[in-house]
Amino acid sequence: AACLPVTFATAVRALIDVARVKPLQNVLVQAGGTRIGRAVVLLATASDAIVYATARNAEEVKNLMGLGVPPQNILIDGDQDLPAATKILTDKKGWDIVVRTAKPTSATCLLPGCIAPNGAVVDVFPSGFDRIRETTISLMGVGSLLPEDPVLMQKTLSHAVAYLRQLS
Repeated sequence: AACLPVTFATAVRALIDVARVKPLQNVLVQAGGTRIGRAVVLLATASDAIVYATARNAEEVKNLMGLGVPPQNILIDGDQDLPAATKILTDKKGWDIVVRTAKPTSATCLLPGCIAPNGAVVDVFPSGFDRIRETTISLMGVGSLLPEDPVLMQKTLSHAVAYLRQLS
C-alpha cells in the first residue's frame, strides 16, 4: 500500500504530464501487468483513450480484463508480430502513445511504422545505472519539452548524456 502514491504519481507524470494523453488516442501499455502498468491503464481509461496492453501470462490477461481492457486489446509481451498487429489495430496509423513500464523484451514496437506521427514513447522503469537511481521518463521529440518545462528538459538531456558516457 505504501507504493501506491509513488506508483500513481509516476503514471500521472508519464501519461498525463509528459505524453499528454487525449480522448480517443491509441495508448499501448507495454508490460501492462506491472503495478505502474495497471496504474497507466486506469489513467488512460479514465482519460477516454483507447487502451491496449501487453501481458506476459494468463494471470496478467485476467487482471487487465478486470481493469476494463477488452480481450482483443491485450497483446502478448514480446510478440514479434507486434508491428503487423499495430497496423491492423490502429488502421495503419501507429500508436499515439506507448508507455513502457518494464525493460522491453524487444524493440519491435518502436519501428517507425509503429508510432503515429508526433507519437510519444515514454519509458517508466528503473534505469539500471549505478549513478542514476530513479525512474527514467523519456519521450521521442523531447524538444517539445523545452518551452513547457525547461527543468525537465535539462534533466532529460543530462540523463541522455550520462547514458552515452556509459556506452563509450
